[in-house]
Amino acid sequence: MTSLDKPWLTSKPDSDLPEFLGLNLESFRGLATFCDLTEGFAIAFAEVNFTADGDLLIQSLQQRPECQGVQWVVLDFSQERLLSLLPRLMAELANLPPEANAKSVIVLRGLETSIGIAEDDVAFLEDLNFIRDALARRIPHPIVFILPKYALKRLARTARDFWAWASAVFEFRSLRESVDIVQRTVLPSNRLSASDLRPVKQSRIDQLHRLLEEYAPTESDHIIANAEIRLTILLELAKAYGSLAEFRVANQFFRQALSLAQASQQRNLEARALMGLGQTLQFTETYEQALEILEQALTIFREVGDRLGEANTLKVQGDVLQFLKQSLEALANYEQALTIFREVGARLGEADTLQAQGDVLQFLDQRSKALANYEQALTIFREVGDRLGEANTLLGAGSLQTEPQQAMSYFLRAQETFVTIGDRYSQGRTLLQFMIQAQIQLEDPQGILQSLDEAAAIGREIGFEPFCQAANQIRAQLNL
Repeated sequence: MTSLDKPWLTSKPDSDLPEFLGLNLESFRGLATFCDLTEGFAIAFAEVNFTADGDLLIQSLQQRPECQGVQWVVLDFSQERLLSLLPRLMAELANLPPEANAKSVIVLRGLETSIGIAEDDVAFLEDLNFIRDALARRIPHPIVFILPKYALKRLARTARDFWAWASAVFEFRSLRESVDIVQRTVLPSNRLSASDLRPVKQSRIDQLHRLLEEYAPTESDHIIANAEIRLTILLELAKAYGSLAEFRVANQFFRQALSLAQASQQRNLEARALMGLGQTLQFTETYEQALEILEQALTIFREVGDRLGEANTLKVQGDVLQFLKQSLEALANYEQALTIFREVGARLGEADTLQAQGDVLQFLDQRSKALANYEQALTIFREVGDRLGEANTLLGAGSLQTEPQQAMSYFLRAQETFVTIGDRYSQGRTLLQFMIQAQIQLEDPQGILQSLDEAAAIGREIGFEPFCQAANQIRAQLNL
């Protein structure tokens, strides 16, 4: 946590220092002067989008001749999600050995983790307003906050009282190498290579937000400046939020991508945005609108000759049709999609569609055909290492078991996977649609109550009211 001997300098060689300083000479001189001349409590913000460039900034400050008498106290909170800064800061400073005749400057990093991204995630920011006066009384040193641009924007918008105390804000441009490294890491997404764990998904979202700020048009730019890369980032952000069941946020990014794609006349990306928007709308129960939007996407994919995009859209249309209980129409869509997926060799699309067909066949009480589809899908999911697809297929296969205990074993295996990969929506759905039904057959009232409570809690957490409503309805039906 505390750094006095440069252990944070891990990702950038000294050879990058001249280039970084050359890009940011004016900002660096201003920040160095703040650190050198400021006495007592004061706040400065350093806008640095990428961690590696933050390493260079700290190294440059330490090597600055006029700052040689400074005791640098670098605290990294990137691995913590704080509710309040002051107690943690006081605890860290209490453990520091004072240096004789040295002036201390506190450098805080990683607070973007606590600042968060969601608009309703305001606890830490509101606390900054609350502790402002106490911080000034108890920390008699200059403090430099190193934050990415998106986090600074949130802080300025939500913690206005705290922001008003800033003595200065210094903007630092990113090294091209830093941008390229992050871009290669997070773009494009790959469902099979990305980590399934929720914290890693959230970390990727953080990196995508940093990257999006790098390509934001300036006041002198046209609205479509850097359109293609911005579109790619917006679409990846939308999909990333969707993977965390944050569908309202996903919708916002798909709509931003759609507007930019239309303004820049990029038809294929317009279709991708439309397909993603239609896919997320089904989870907010706006099915008819979803079908209209998906039809627009399908038309464009066919116009531009994108067969994979066409197949993906047909599959999503089938999903929405099944939500509307139009099962035969859904099967027809799936069959068209399956044909194309096999033509282009898209194994994951093939497995997804086989699993979806199995769900519809089960709904139509064609049990043997449904099981055959599930077995084919499971084989492919396991071959390609898709744990999400495997878990969803286990739910379908479990539903066809004749013994509730056997069915429950399938559901528990699926739920364990959903927990591991951080899929909260699927966890709630598994509890309400699968596990509770088996628990009713097993006459397990304690298990039912636990499942209902957990499903309702998930619904509140992810803002999906139907989970809460369904839990209340089941509780009333069972007189629990």
